[in-house]
Parts: sequence; structure tokens; C-alpha cells
Amino acid sequence: MASHGQRGSTRPLMRFPNFETFIERHKSATIAEFKEETRRITEFNQKAWKFRTAVLTAPSDEQPYQSHVLRVDLNVPDTEKFETGELRFVAGKKTSSWCSFRRGEEIIPLNNSWNKWTEIVVYVPPADVAKFRGSLVPLLRDASIVPEKLQNNGCIKFVEVEFHLEPSKVTMQTELQALDWLVRGIASESGSNVFSYLMEFKNPKNIVNFFDLYPQVKNLNAVPDATVRQGLKEVVGRFDQDQSKAHRALSSMPEGVAFVPGGPGAGKTSWALTIALMAQAGATPCKILYLVDINDAADDSADRMQALYNKIGLNKTAVRVPSWPGVDDEFLEDNDKGASMPKSLRKADFTQGFLSAETFFNEEGNENKALTLHQRAFQLYNSELYHTTEPAQYNEIVGALWKLNAKHGMKKDYQADIEALRKVLVPLYFHAIRDADFIATTPIAARRIRTVFRPDIVVFDECGHARELTTMTSMAFFRPKAFFFVGDHRQTEPYTEETRHMYAGQLKISTMERAEANGAAPNQLLVNHRAHGGLERLASGLFYQGRMRSDKRGNDQLFPRSVMYLRNWIKSLPGTMGDQRFKISGNMDGVPRLIIDHWGNTFRQAKDGTSSWSVAHHEFVMQQVIGLIQDTDFKQVGGSRAGTIMIISPYKAATQKYLQAIRESGLKKRRKQRILIRTVDTAQGQEADVVFLDLVRDHGTSHTDNSKRLCVSLTRARQAEIIMMSSEMVSARKGGVNTNVRSIWKLCESGEAGAIMHIQPRQADYKN
Repeated sequence: MASHGQRGSTRPLMRFPNFETFIERHKSATIAEFKEETRRITEFNQKAWKFRTAVLTAPSDEQPYQSHVLRVDLNVPDTEKFETGELRFVAGKKTSSWCSFRRGEEIIPLNNSWNKWTEIVVYVPPADVAKFRGSLVPLLRDASIVPEKLQNNGCIKFVEVEFHLEPSKVTMQTELQALDWLVRGIASESGSNVFSYLMEFKNPKNIVNFFDLYPQVKNLNAVPDATVRQGLKEVVGRFDQDQSKAHRALSSMPEGVAFVPGGPGAGKTSWALTIALMAQAGATPCKILYLVDINDAADDSADRMQALYNKIGLNKTAVRVPSWPGVDDEFLEDNDKGASMPKSLRKADFTQGFLSAETFFNEEGNENKALTLHQRAFQLYNSELYHTTEPAQYNEIVGALWKLNAKHGMKKDYQADIEALRKVLVPLYFHAIRDADFIATTPIAARRIRTVFRPDIVVFDECGHARELTTMTSMAFFRPKAFFFVGDHRQTEPYTEETRHMYAGQLKISTMERAEANGAAPNQLLVNHRAHGGLERLASGLFYQGRMRSDKRGNDQLFPRSVMYLRNWIKSLPGTMGDQRFKISGNMDGVPRLIIDHWGNTFRQAKDGTSSWSVAHHEFVMQQVIGLIQDTDFKQVGGSRAGTIMIISPYKAATQKYLQAIRESGLKKRRKQRILIRTVDTAQGQEADVVFLDLVRDHGTSHTDNSKRLCVSLTRARQAEIIMMSSEMVSARKGGVNTNVRSIWKLCESGEAGAIMHIQPRQADYKN
């Protein structure tokens, strides 16, 4: 096996001739990545950074057992990746004891000025609360009551904190345990068969006909409920030709596996949720585990499933299981054989989530929101308590809550009371998980529920973003009848911080990418439902071999009134240049895309720490954004709703400058809410009517020219796109990496994909 310290890269494999080769590459690189993370955390701890912190909510005198919720200004690179550890408060020479913290699960919505702050939940011992009482002043009386505006107006009390972080072994241990189970045959026979098939994507032992398992998926007339049947027919009736083809292909699934890659705006998640919905609509019970290793995407998928249930009248509940609370790494081991309750549940601490869940049911407009596990548990408890004649099942919870909140004047031991509540909540959460119809969670959190929730179908979304060992957890720990892997490796790749190990490149290859390279993903979803005006053609030619296509037909669909308005708006931009000289190349009457080329001394680049931003780009974008967002004629397609804007940049400094500018713009709140600002790495899954892409630099780099980042960036717009890109970025004289950006430039310069407006220095002798 390769040494962890070896340097130099080895070309990633798309097929593995045997298990040993797969193990050698993935295990050694995963261990090396953990060592690199440990090194970075050790370095961080040694610097003893101090962070400014505001207290959002604090326990009341009557409920001192509850946690403090803090917002911490994480102004040091990479700290946003840390999930758990210890912190202490610092005020001069005064310090508190070290307290365990976790990242917040329930984000409290505040105004944009808090965007780069991170929520932390921490239990502070009473002695330290007393010691720092003057500093631990909460901003909010109640986390469920948030004022419309909460500005940093000098009245906020801040306190400094120090962190001591520990590298989390959970991800590494889960992945390596999954690999071990699959190789040693501890996993189910079906899981081992899938693993064997995925080595070379050859010679499956079994071909599964999904329609034999769930006949109604093929023939909706087999759905017993007439209302549900009609609702499903309407949903399935909107399948495009690629989605219909992928649907028909479910009659032949090697080892019960379907790989369904797709392009942006192709409805990958919608297709997967609809297949799951059809499987659940029959007479045979069917449970769905929906895995995605991006928390926002897991939230969105669960909400969309609940909305589908409600739309077609299927009486089921989607549950979102967040990160698992209060379980140490040691409980990953499979030591629960013969136990009625798995240790992952017995040792979990659900108290804080349960105590805060009641507010959800007191708010309006939550009908199409999936329940979190805490909310589902509270719902079951509340239903049992108030809607049955003998609510004996959860009497222990009633007693524990009464004791915790009693005001009987006795000397109280809050920690003992909260521990008593923790123990009696375990059976409630067991039932909430076991009886769920649909659970959306991350692959790592799913490991905790494997002995309780037994899915019939596993859907792994955004599979192109997941590392291979993360993907393998789904087949190591569960025994479903079918696996669905959906995603797009052209837009994203698995993330790894380890770059020096000889097999680091292998960690960046997803199972989805290998499946497509080996012809195991023939049914791709490449009909783009998002873009109008031919905007999709540029990314299609660069990244999809020209196969991604629009579902729009004829000028009325390609260029509806709202798109024509934005194309005319683009044509009017030269008129905003004042006395600046400019030249137009390309086609202003074609695809609604325009490159803005500042060059010479019009291009002003600045640094903010280690990141970059362009002054000229920033000024131009903000001028257009402020004008457009206030234009009452700027509409979404269909013309009834106001249009939306997204600003994207590969550089964090640029996005922070845009956030600050929007915050200080004086725009009304409802207009600010229509402006989304994202780095390229956080833009996937988002879309807007008009997108401004700011590439910032005056020369090409591997960061700006990365094909996956550009694929994401160029596929977010529904109606129009503005790219801020200097001609010097694509010039040979500047050097650097510029293959993809040069292609974008040439296609716009020729008029095939848009147009270019070249802006020259005022003092130059320039002729149109």
C-alpha cells in the first residue's frame, strides 16, 4: 500500500480490476486527508484566534438547562468547515471554562449584515454565566420572534471567544467501515453485489425489473386511490422525452441500480422524487431514504417531497433528519447486535431539539415544509397526548417535562432533570424514525438510523458531488430493493483538502463519473427547462458535447416578452457608459448574454486578504443591479412576478463586497430579497432571471478556468447573463490557464453565444 507521505500524482482509475486496488487508493488517500485536516486544526489551535461573538438567545432563569445560541464572526479562512469542538469566553484576563459547542441546526433569520457570521449552540455552566453576566446579553427575547431589522447599531454587546477544535473522525470512520463491510461481506448480499458491479460496471449477477416490484410505476391505473392516481398522471404527464426514457429503462436495472445523470435545469431531483412517489402510491408499503451530502439540498428535497404528497393527496410525511446529536465516535462500531434499541439512539441527546420544536406548529405557512425529526417526534407526542383516550405511551415524557419546568420551590438539579428527559425521549424518537415514510438526510447521519429505518428504495442525489466511499455507505449499511443515483459530475466534483497524496486525484472522481465513463449511465436527462433565449447552448457546446438542449420551441417560447425586454435592456447598456469609449462585437440581437470587457486602466483589481475583487467590475455591476431591481417592467417569464438577480464570483472577497453594497444600497427589503449573491462553489441548485458572473481577474487561473465551476456559473440564468471578463484574461500575453474562458470569449465575439462590450480608457485615442 502506498505510503501516506508520498508525493506526486497518479492518474485516477475509471475501472478497478479488483477490490485490492480500490482499497489501496481510497483508504490511503482518505487517511492522508484526515491527517491533513488534523494538521490544519492543530495549526489553528496554536494561533489562539479570538472571535467577536454576539449572544442571540440565552436561557431564562426558569430554564437554565437550555443552551445559549451565539453568532460568531468567523473571519479566519476555513473556520466555516468546523462543526464541533470547545470554546471559552474571554474578557481581558478573565476566561470561562471550556464548553462543548456544535454548529446550529436551526438558523435564526437576521438581516444581511449577519451573512458571514455562523451560528453556534453551547451550554454554558451556571458559574460561567454568572462570571460573564454583563457580556452574555441576548439580542432576542425569543428565537421564534425575530424583529424585521436588527442592525449593528452600537447597542449590541459583544464578547470574544476562543476555540479549541478537534478533528472529527466520524466521516473517515464511517467511510472506512463501509468499505470494510463491503469487502469482508458483512454488508447484505445485495450490497456486496452492487459493490462488485461498480468496480468495472460489468457482469451483474442480477437484473432487477423495478416494475415487477412496483407495478403502478409502469401503469398508474394500478394506483388504488383515484385522487392520487389522477394527481400522479398530471405529474408524470409533464415528463420530457429524456425523463420518459429513463422511466422506461427501469425495467432493466443491473443489481437494482439506476444511474441517472443530468444537466442543469433538467429536473433530476424532480424525476427521482416522482419515481419514489409512484412507488409509494401502490398497495405495497414502500419506505424511501433520500441521501444527499449537502444540507441545503437535503432540506429542499424533503420540502419538495412533502409538497408532492400534499399536491396529489397522498397521506404521507417527509422527515428531515439533521446531524446526529450527542453521539461520540466510539458508537460507530456495530456493537448493537441483539439490542432492542441501538446505541446510537440510547446515547443521543434530543432534548434541545424537542423543546424547541413546538414553535413550528404555531406558525402559519408550513403545510408544504417537511418536518425535522424533532418536529415529527413532537407531533407524534402531541397527537398521542391530546387525541387518544389513554395516552399512556408517553406518560414518562409528560412527567419529565413537568419536573423540568415545575415551579415548586424545591432545590432543583437541572442537569439530572434534563438527563431524565433525554432518556424517556428515546422511545419517541425510535418510533418517529421507524415509522417514517420518507427520510432525507446526509450519508454520514444515515449511518445512525440504519438499524431502525429500513428503506425499500435509496435515492442518492447530487451523486457527482459525493466521494466514492461516501456513496458506498448507502450499500454497506442498507438493504433496499433498488438504488437510484442521480447528479451531474460535469458541474461538481467530490471535495478534498488533501492535494499532495499520490492518490488525491482519485478522491475527486465520483462513482457517477466512473459510471458514465463506462457506459453504465445511458439514460441522461439533458433537456434544459431553465434557460430561455438560447442561453443553454454555450455550456452545452463546452461541457455536454452539444447534447444539452432546450425544451423551448419557436420564438414565442425562446423569446417570450420578458426575455425580449431583457435583451433590449442589454442593448441599452452602452448608453450607461457616459463619456467612456466602447466598442461592440458579436450579436446584440441574439442570445441575451453580454461580456463586459474593462481593460487598460479601466480595469482596477484589488486584494482583500488573500482573495481578489475588481473595483471596475463591482461599480458596473452595482449600477446595473440597482437600476434593474427597481425596474417595474423587469419580470419573470409569464410577466406576473418581479424578476430576480444573482451575482456570482469565484472569489469570496468579491461576493463580500457585493453583499456589503447591497446591504448599504438603501433598497427596500423586498427588493433586496430578490438579489442572491453566491460564490461559484455555493451557486449550484440556485437560479435567477438575470445572472452577473464576475470573474474578477485580469489573467486566467486554474480557479477561474475550472470547467466544473464554469459549468455551474454559466447555467444559473433563466433569461439573461452578464459576464465581467477582461480581454487580458484570454490573451496569450498574460499567460495563465485560459482554455475555457477563451472559448467563451470567442463564441461571444463571433455572435454565436452573445456579444462583447469593450470599454476603453477615456484618454485613449479610440475610434468605433
